[in-house]
Amino acid sequence: MNAANNRRILLSCKIFEREVEQALARVTGEVVVEYLPLGLHCGSAEDARMGIQAALDAIDEEDFDTVLVGYGLCNFGIRGLVARRLPMVIPRSHDCISFLFGSRQRYMAFFEAQPDSYFLTAGWVDGMDEGTLGPDKTVLGSQLGLNRDLTALIEKYGEDNGRYLYDQLKPRQYAQRVYVTTGCPEEPALIQHAREEAAKQGCPLQVVQGDTVLVDRFLNGPWDEENFLVTPPGKQVAVVYDDRLIDWTEAE
Repeated sequence: MNAANNRRILLSCKIFEREVEQALARVTGEVVVEYLPLGLHCGSAEDARMGIQAALDAIDEEDFDTVLVGYGLCNFGIRGLVARRLPMVIPRSHDCISFLFGSRQRYMAFFEAQPDSYFLTAGWVDGMDEGTLGPDKTVLGSQLGLNRDLTALIEKYGEDNGRYLYDQLKPRQYAQRVYVTTGCPEEPALIQHAREEAAKQGCPLQVVQGDTVLVDRFLNGPWDEENFLVTPPGKQVAVVYDDRLIDWTEAE
């Protein structure tokens, strides 16, 4: 089936909204898009899975041929997802940052050379402005309440435990922020805003060129095995601990 005849629906983290909207102009055929809340990043893996699965279950499967799931491994929220009667395409990506780098290899090379980097994209800047995303909005931090102040932690966990958690698990101090460009029209203003916010934290902002080639390929195909998992109808997503990152297995 060619792209023009493949009726696709995309369920995507809202973090990709700007990149997806630009890519849609280059897509063959129609892609229906539904953005899911950024807040799914901040809960548990099960909360994220349930949110994405609910969106999958709500699809009218008679209207589409393929469902695209715009999430990386992130907080493992894609583990266990099932599209009952449609094939499902998911990027083999650690997270949105590696996807917008254009390749996992390029991302890992950068990360290994500069590990104390906090990455930003247009969607991340939007999320930080909303208070949804940020260095303190990790899954563990959300579950333990680490986005609260010391007093709140002591009230919840007791004096000794509260102080220990605050000291040991408070947000990391990053050496720099790294903004990954993707060419959206608002980017100059977003970069300036990110630079100002980085300065408040006493760290510099580095700007690196992203690559939306995987976004285009995700929306339009073809879905090569190296970069995408194509899950047959009724099978579920499994996390694997090798270069594939994810695979499909029989549904439980």
